[in-house]
This record gives sequence, structure tokens and C-alpha cells, in this order.
Amino acid sequence: MANITTEQGAQQKKKSQQNNQPTQLADSGTPQAGVPWSIFEQGGGSGAALTWAEDALREIGAPLNTTNEQVIYDWEESEGGGGWYNPLNQGDDPNDPSLTSTGSQYDGGAANYVSYAAGFQGFKDYLNMDQFSDIKQDLTQSAPYTDTVTDIVNSPWAASHYGYGANWNTSPIPSHASALKGSAGIGDSIETTSFISGINSLSNLTGDLTSADFWERIGLVIFGIILVIIGIIVLVMPAGQSALAQTAKAARQVNTIKGGFGGSGGSGGPSPEERADRDRRLALAEKNTEIGSLKASTAAKREARLSSKRHNGKEPNPQPAHN
Repeated sequence: MANITTEQGAQQKKKSQQNNQPTQLADSGTPQAGVPWSIFEQGGGSGAALTWAEDALREIGAPLNTTNEQVIYDWEESEGGGGWYNPLNQGDDPNDPSLTSTGSQYDGGAANYVSYAAGFQGFKDYLNMDQFSDIKQDLTQSAPYTDTVTDIVNSPWAASHYGYGANWNTSPIPSHASALKGSAGIGDSIETTSFISGINSLSNLTGDLTSADFWERIGLVIFGIILVIIGIIVLVMPAGQSALAQTAKAARQVNTIKGGFGGSGGSGGPSPEERADRDRRLALAEKNTEIGSLKASTAAKREARLSSKRHNGKEPNPQPAHN
């Protein structure tokens, strides 16, 4: 317990009794006026105590390692029951009185906080006080277990100083954390653990935004989406279907033309008989050309010979028998 004297606590307890406040616990774990509250009973048990320890370490920016979790868990065990949503039983928060509701119990400084969130804020504000700064430093720097516990025992957190260590509980932490049981309290719509987990997830996402792997995955996803959209447009729209049909037709035409220029036996080229006939025609044309040339040469020689005799006044046949 911290920061409220035994006399002040007794006055608060007496005032609660005079007001005849009810003492029955709600089944949901919600704290009731005048009834001590325990994380190990109303709060949900040892798993919830570990959850509270982890969230408390996050609240002050301390690492979540086994040593730190063991310190906070044993601290909760050593305090036992007390203020609502207040496993370490700190007193009223001098920075914000609205965080607490009905003051303190147990003839000491265990203040009743209005919610888990309020209790975490009170824990943080207390560790920021000068008289508890050594404890915060131990936790944030992951000091050895015995060093942190020694600073807690020697601090004014508990008037008994936990028997200077003799009454300090050393129960092992549970293997699994569990949800905090009970109402989130006045002014809260969700439990603090859910809120802090959400902040943690957001922090991890922010860290991923600077990762090359993250942006590479995003690029691949976007590229895949674009391909799917293009496929849908091509297959669904009439224009796309027409384009596919025209492409298929052009492909068939290309295959037909390609087949006409190659291969043998029905590929469209000349047959052996056609090639033989073509060769005969070429040979005949060449022969006819030679014969024509020979006739032209003979006729030219004859004409030259006759022309020469005419010039000499001698006809070879002055009276031919035929015209």
C-alpha cells in the first residue's frame, strides 16, 4: 500500500460502515462498495494477474521479460486483496482524483480505482514519484530480480516493508496469461488489455510500413488485382469477346498461309508430274527458239546472195516456172 496513512484509512473504513454500503460480490467480478477486491479472485485468477503484470509493464515502457513479469506478479501476490482494479494497492492519484471512487480500504492506502485503465494510470503516476523512481528504473532497465525486489521492500510503498523481505511472496508465474475479469469500470467501454493490445498491433503495423518486404508484398497484391480486373473486363464486355474472336480468326489464317509454303504431299506445292511437264515445255521452247534462229539465218544468207547477183546483172532464173 502507498501514500495514505493508517489513520486516514481507518477513517475511510469507518465512514463506509456508517453508510451501510453493501458487501455482496457480483458474479461478474465487478467490485462492490465496501468489499475488498483481488485480482486473484474477482479479477480472474493467476492468469489475469499475469495479464495485469504485462500491461502494467507496458504502461511504464518496461520490457516484457520473465524477470520483470515475475517481479510484478510476486508483488501482486505479496499485496493480496485491496483496492478495486488496484492489485498493487497504491493510494489515490494526486495527479487526477477522478481516477478513484470511494477512497481507500484496509486501514491503509489501497484506493478504489474506477477501471482497469484508471488503475494502470495510477500505477504509472506512482512510479514517476521521486520515492519510487528506483523501482521504475529497475523495471525499465531489466535489473536482476533481487535488485528490483530490494528497492520495492526498502521504499515507502508498504508501511510494513513486507517484513523487509520475510513476507515477500515468491510464487512462480503461470504459464499462460488470461483475460481480466470484471467490468471495465466507469467511463470505459472495453477492457484495458484489449486497448493496449490494439495499440501494440498498430505499433507493429507502423514498423512494417518501413520494411522493404512489406512494400514488395503490397506491390504483388496490387499487380494481382490489376490482372484480375483486366481479365474480368476482357471476358465480360462484348467488345472484349469480339476482340478474342478476331484474334482467333487471324491465328487460323496465319496457320493456313504458313502451311501453303512448306512441307510435302498435299502441302500446296507442285507435284513431280507437274514439274516434269514444266521441264518439257521449257525444253520445247528452247528448241523452237533455236530452229527459228536457224531459219532466220538461212533466209538472210539467201537474200544476201540474191542481192549480190542482181547487182551484177545476172538473174539466176530469169523465167522461173512458178510465181
